[in-house]
Amino acid sequence: MKDKRFLATFSALVLLSGATLFAQEAAGNSGNGSNSINLELYAGYGVATSNTFVAGVAETIGGIFDAISDSMQKKVSDGEDGATKTKTLKFHDSGAFILGLNYHFNKVLYAGALGTFEYFEISGGDDWSAFSVLANLGVNYGWKYVKFYHELGAGMCGFITSERNIYLPAMNLTWLGLKVQPAPHFWLYAESSVGPKGLLTAGLRWKF
Repeated sequence: MKDKRFLATFSALVLLSGATLFAQEAAGNSGNGSNSINLELYAGYGVATSNTFVAGVAETIGGIFDAISDSMQKKVSDGEDGATKTKTLKFHDSGAFILGLNYHFNKVLYAGALGTFEYFEISGGDDWSAFSVLANLGVNYGWKYVKFYHELGAGMCGFITSERNIYLPAMNLTWLGLKVQPAPHFWLYAESSVGPKGLLTAGLRWKF
């Protein structure tokens, strides 16, 4: 539990630090007479993430080794020969909850930071919590109310269980994103990524 609180606090501080730097830059631009909207806060939900794959594979491999160990122990204690059986795992994924902030340098190039959180319930195995913290660089283009974008992000991800914690480098490639502006300052978006954000992601963006 302490690890989860620490990681949540760490993620929030990273995003807050990024927000502070971006806000200072935006204030400087405003003082120079710029009226452009540079900051973009967004929240979304993604499915089929890389974290899901890692947790599922790790728990399945662990289940196979546990089953082999159980079978060998039964053979020694009972003197019975039996086929090795793996655990039956029922895997439930919460999906990825995403929060991020971008700073637009101009109409095309932007950079930002984002965090994701995901929870896995595994009956017959160990429950997992997963988080990711990434810095990203992107480009967008298109028309006034419809835009396409691509992003590349890098950072770290963590997997927390009752028995072990695992920390790994992480990358996210958004190969195609689409955002549509239904109202001033607000954008609806959908994208496809390979990484912690998920193969399919959708959400809301607010530019200010």
